[in-house]
Amino acid sequence: MGLGKNFGTGILSLFLILFLSLIIMFLSLNSLLYPSVYKDVFEKNDFYGFLENSLDETQGGTFILFENGVKTTVDSLFANFLSYIRGDSENPDLKVKIDKEKLRDFLEENVKDFPSCISGQESFDKNNDVVCKPSGKTDSEFLDEVLEKKNMTFFESDSVDLADVYGLSNPEFQKIRSYVILYKWILYSLFFLALIALAFIFLASEKSFLSTFKIFGAALFVSGVSIVVSVLILNSSSGVIVENIQTPQDFTILKDLVSDILSAITGKMNFYGYSIIGAGAIIFAVFWFLKRKKAEV
Repeated sequence: MGLGKNFGTGILSLFLILFLSLIIMFLSLNSLLYPSVYKDVFEKNDFYGFLENSLDETQGGTFILFENGVKTTVDSLFANFLSYIRGDSENPDLKVKIDKEKLRDFLEENVKDFPSCISGQESFDKNNDVVCKPSGKTDSEFLDEVLEKKNMTFFESDSVDLADVYGLSNPEFQKIRSYVILYKWILYSLFFLALIALAFIFLASEKSFLSTFKIFGAALFVSGVSIVVSVLILNSSSGVIVENIQTPQDFTILKDLVSDILSAITGKMNFYGYSIIGAGAIIFAVFWFLKRKKAEV
């Protein structure tokens, strides 16, 4: 193989290592889009108990009827929410049974937080989002007007969609979903680019399956090592990252949740890293075995 081809193969191999490393990182992050990692973290930190106590102390969710218990309801809502974020469903489907009277009290409390309108100021913008609260209306009257403008029918049934209550259907929130869809396309693209790099390596190796096999094994091994080293760096800095998270005084559990979620991600990365190190070593060993067999023939 000439100098030019060796140089080209070397560049393609570097690209292959880069693509493989990024694929492992993206696959590790993919676990954040599924509920299992969160269930484990929630159970480890007794988040369900914390949430139940918090709802008892505040009005943030007292209108929700947890007929099957807090854990079952939260797990179901979270699974539906993540399904929507992944693009597997078109609607969040965060419906829960409600106490209508408590829900109205909760919404009226939120209405009180809107600033009062100054003279001549419109209460709603062009998207029917609340700008201010008119002084001539009670909280209850203004709430009815808001619900009518938004076409929300909370009190016509014994269930409500939390996506509407907490504003999860607004355009800004839906950007998250578009980012996740973009992430998935990037992941698929990385797989495609890795295959393209491997195909060009095959052509640059004068269509030698044995040489391509060797380079692929080496690329897997180096990618795995880079992932394991990245995990060591992330683990050493994650503590500082978590400590710098600003949390409300009554929500310090957030740091523990974030820390354990980061640990779950780096754990996945470590597993994939060591797996492809092993795969690369096996492929390399097979290459030398086949090379010796070929030389003996």
